[in-house]
Amino acid sequence: MMTDVSKNREYRISLISYLSLFLNKLITYSSILTRWRPDNLSYERVFDRQALPMIWDYGEKNPFIEDKNSLYYQNSIETLSWLSKLSNFANVSNFSATSLPYDDNYFDAIFTDPPYYDNIMYSELSDFFYVWLKRSIGDLYPELFSTPLTPRSQEIVVNPVRHGNTKTSKEFFEKNIYNAFKEMNRVLKTNGILLVVYTHKSTLDAGFVVTATWPIDTEMKSRLNAKNTASLASSIYIVARKVEKEELGWFEEIKNEIKDHLEKKLDRLWKERL
Repeated sequence: MMTDVSKNREYRISLISYLSLFLNKLITYSSILTRWRPDNLSYERVFDRQALPMIWDYGEKNPFIEDKNSLYYQNSIETLSWLSKLSNFANVSNFSATSLPYDDNYFDAIFTDPPYYDNIMYSELSDFFYVWLKRSIGDLYPELFSTPLTPRSQEIVVNPVRHGNTKTSKEFFEKNIYNAFKEMNRVLKTNGILLVVYTHKSTLDAGFVVTATWPIDTEMKSRLNAKNTASLASSIYIVARKVEKEELGWFEEIKNEIKDHLEKKLDRLWKERL
């Protein structure tokens, strides 16, 4: 059984961790990158889009008044109250996608949303929060905050500044995203399912067989980078499976099987009115 001392320590770590998350939410409204809106007499948080632009008209907010963007942020409290009622918990781990510490054929399913090519520089944007988290809970999680800023060298994005030029950065991305999918294939059980959210032009070639694709509108039409651009409006959800491939056969030998399979699928789609 857990001793009272260890229980008390875990409780303190949990409490401090949640308070640090509250602090991170607060600083998105308490920065010189926080936009002041005179039309609404309100503050807009830093991350209106995936960038940190210079703001000419910024607002200075009092964090101790009781409103939605202060330390008394009620939504966060309500979220925690709901989470405290859960009986099942997830294990969260921090590993490289190209080197997973799991045995072969370990998972029944994998769900992933890979990096968006050159659209978002995740690590640079994460530094906005990382530096505050390192100061508030870095001593509680030293393995997660061992570097001055977020790690960069192995981040799977296309960044010409980091990798020399456009060609080498593109090659770096494609090589490592392929290695990540190969690693997913290794730890996924045979006939296991892989669900991938893909939003850029790439191919999925790491031993999986794509069985379905679903375009789903996921983005706000009013977001800043949607105006006068061909920016992403939908996300493509790719469903793939890890299957044991059989030997090649002649079409004449399998055409009846294909015909029966297609008729079943078309009947199902018709019933779903798709």
